[in-house]
Amino acid sequence: MNRFTSMALALVMSLCVSAPAFASEGSFAAVPSEEVVTPHPRLIAQSLYKTNTDKTNSVAANPDDGDYLRFYYRNDTKYACTAYLIRIDGTREKVVGSMAVPGEDQNQAIFFRVGAGSGTYKIKVENTENGGLVSGYAALAQYLDLTDMPDY
Repeated sequence: MNRFTSMALALVMSLCVSAPAFASEGSFAAVPSEEVVTPHPRLIAQSLYKTNTDKTNSVAANPDDGDYLRFYYRNDTKYACTAYLIRIDGTREKVVGSMAVPGEDQNQAIFFRVGAGSGTYKIKVENTENGGLVSGYAALAQYLDLTDMPDY
């Protein structure tokens, strides 16, 4: 009887340890369940929907989370657009990265600069094909180094 109780307790404990791994939110890409995943600080995750130009809320990066920023845009319209990563220094805004995103497609870009982790950022998207609707999903995540980024 003790052997059965020990096995049952071991099974219950192993299930309790594995449950939190399934409770966390996903990142940009699916990761095989055998790998241990450390969640990366996601700074921006926002839907955009406006005529011609739309932008995300501004967010401050954390210096301890690294100087690599990956910005992403999924274009839900059939028209090409351009996504810009903008750094905000006081009242001044500066484009530090940009990428073209074809209609009904997605794209991502990586920005690195020493000290980038202590900046404030937002993503701005413009419909560059016909000035029409901007509709899609913008995201920004911060990483310590390139090896810290998942492939997707």
